[in-house]
Amino acid sequence: MAITLIGGGDDTFTLPEADLDFPAPLAPPPASLLWTRDKLFDLVKCDRPVARRFALSRLIHLDDDRARDTIVGCLADSDVGVVAVALVLAESLKADAVAPAIEEIVRSGSPELRETAAEALARVDSKRALELLRSGPRLDDEIALLLISGVAARWPEGTVDYLSRALNRIGLASPLRRTGIFSAVFSGLDPGLAERALAVAISDSHRDSTLESPARIALGLMNPSTKDVRREAADRQYRALRNAPRTNWSEEASEKLEDALRKGHVGQAIATIAEVVGPKKGLEVVPRPEGLLVALAKVAPSLDQLDPAIASPFLAAALSIDARVRNLETRLKARTKLLADCGFSETDGLDQIEARVRAMSDDQRDSLVASCRTALIQESFDEKLVTALMRAAPEAVFSELTRTEDSLLAHFAMTFAPRAVEALEPLVVNRLSSRATADGDLAVAIELAGILATERTAAALGRRFYELRARARSSLMNAIERSGDGRLVGALLSRAYEGEPEEAVAVGLAEIVGAPIEGKLAEIKAARNPEPSGIPIELKCSRCGEVLVYYTNRIFVDPEKEDQKPAFAGDRACKACGASDDRLTLTQQARQAVRTAMLMELAQAQRGGPQGIPIVMPVGIKVAGKRMSVLDALEQLELDIGRSGSAIRPRLKRARILILLERKAAVEDVNAVLAIDPSCPEAKLLKAQILAQEGHRAEAVRLGAEALRTVNGGNGRFYEREPYAVGGLVAAFLVSLEDLGEQIPSDIDLSEPRALMEQFARRLESEEPSGDELD
Repeated sequence: MAITLIGGGDDTFTLPEADLDFPAPLAPPPASLLWTRDKLFDLVKCDRPVARRFALSRLIHLDDDRARDTIVGCLADSDVGVVAVALVLAESLKADAVAPAIEEIVRSGSPELRETAAEALARVDSKRALELLRSGPRLDDEIALLLISGVAARWPEGTVDYLSRALNRIGLASPLRRTGIFSAVFSGLDPGLAERALAVAISDSHRDSTLESPARIALGLMNPSTKDVRREAADRQYRALRNAPRTNWSEEASEKLEDALRKGHVGQAIATIAEVVGPKKGLEVVPRPEGLLVALAKVAPSLDQLDPAIASPFLAAALSIDARVRNLETRLKARTKLLADCGFSETDGLDQIEARVRAMSDDQRDSLVASCRTALIQESFDEKLVTALMRAAPEAVFSELTRTEDSLLAHFAMTFAPRAVEALEPLVVNRLSSRATADGDLAVAIELAGILATERTAAALGRRFYELRARARSSLMNAIERSGDGRLVGALLSRAYEGEPEEAVAVGLAEIVGAPIEGKLAEIKAARNPEPSGIPIELKCSRCGEVLVYYTNRIFVDPEKEDQKPAFAGDRACKACGASDDRLTLTQQARQAVRTAMLMELAQAQRGGPQGIPIVMPVGIKVAGKRMSVLDALEQLELDIGRSGSAIRPRLKRARILILLERKAAVEDVNAVLAIDPSCPEAKLLKAQILAQEGHRAEAVRLGAEALRTVNGGNGRFYEREPYAVGGLVAAFLVSLEDLGEQIPSDIDLSEPRALMEQFARRLESEEPSGDELD
């Protein structure tokens, strides 16, 4: 039976629902998977790329050689998307064929995948990545930089020799490679190499006037290995830096830097560099900013009289990292003690650990789960222990998942939940079947249902699709996409509004189960290219209850009002039921989007970056002498017009606001005014502006010129209180024409309206309209 969602008064709208034929959740056999091994291996051979990508995402949970070989084989797939998925999954495999296959992508793969493959190769086999740098083909600078950074993070045998040779040829390297080489050297702990690189960086800075040089020097100073060379470097080299013709170094900054280095105050020296470069730019020129900060954290405790309040974000961030590192060490020691107290050993098998976990008290299990969560976040967990916890203490694990939103815990569930299907399935089905389940628990249960993808969890999702969507829509879409349950295509299509996730998930499921919706996949791809302009805002319809995403290019807010009701440019109607714009109300997410846009624009202005047309515009409107927000002004004008249908001034005011908001309804007010006063110059100018925006250029010019002749001849009556407001209308009309640029046909003559505009401007300087005109 369909559910009538939230509405206003009697004017509610019940959205149609698809017929869903799912069995009771406990009817299918326990732990029976929607997608068996054989189904997945058949699916990965099909001719539909979407289906192959889905099959790979499920195969990763099968811990056997055939699944591993299949994933590695897909690194040579003809579809870029399939290769991208295989690339991500292959990194976690312990297979000899993985590294050679990834290297082949780096050498000759699709351009959009080569950079990702370079990073993956360095993580999977840093020695092979180093060999590719040393003796491989000529690589693009971007690829080489990623390989260098990856090698530097792991420092395989031969790295010192490679970097030493690279320093010898540093003058021939491109700026991007130079940055990578210096960063790699300074991230290591080879004293001789770091000392030599610091001197080279300082010397190189004399020739390089870009912002990269100060960052390189900062990296060198932050490396513990260069401790003994700092004073000498300051005395020998920095006098030359002081006299170098650098636009971004002031005399005062050079003196401060030289003095700080001579005295050994490395912290002050780095702070000086940060002041000159700027914290944002300073981080941008380093390939991996986190590596720079971690390097600084290593020496931060020994810096002289370090004051994070004045030492710039470089140092403050380093201290924060240093604190987290020390905190991590403490937690890891505590975890090690806990594991020892529980009697675990690295040699214990999974069955032994699981048996011990089952024998623990509830408090012991809860403590162990919390410890493993912390260890997981720091990537120092034991896989056997976590798997045993999933199987032996699913309730405790579930409770821990509901208490956090850490993204790594999604990885936690994705990695280990498929290993504990029998233990987790009853818990998930129970949570999904109960309407009393709290929202947080429900979202986790839905996510786990998608990961487990059993017949029972799929039935629990399918039977309550519309209810679950109303409470945890995002989690439900993720779960359906992961489970690949084609029975939900009809339900998804019943809510497949343009640009919403249901549309894409429905099309994907149809592709997976071999019943593609003809032309729909290409249609969705075309709609996403280019991406929608503006910022997304989430609005709820009071007529049908749907919460959907809409886009706007401009937001108007009155900064002097506490409630700051935003008004959005553009006409829109509910995607689901077609209700008018006034039935769409802001959600909390929409308010946050507005706030984020305001903060971004403020930060951009403070940084002195390029200023485009702002998305969020501060606007306050006066109505009857009282300042108010755009929305409040529209409400007040609606009341004023309702009291007197023949009132002209409120209609003109509302028309101007609606034009500001790019609403088509503006022309209705303009036409109503012209019906009352056919000679009204303001109404004619507003209509001319609307016509120009709509592309009716010749008619716009004719009407605009007619309005200007009326104004200059003194035959029209002013309804605006200030004549300069009419001047603004004239200017806006001309701007709307000028904005069309080359679109204006050659037979449209703008000389008359321009001359009339000049005549009007002279009139404004010499006379004021009478009091009767103002009234």
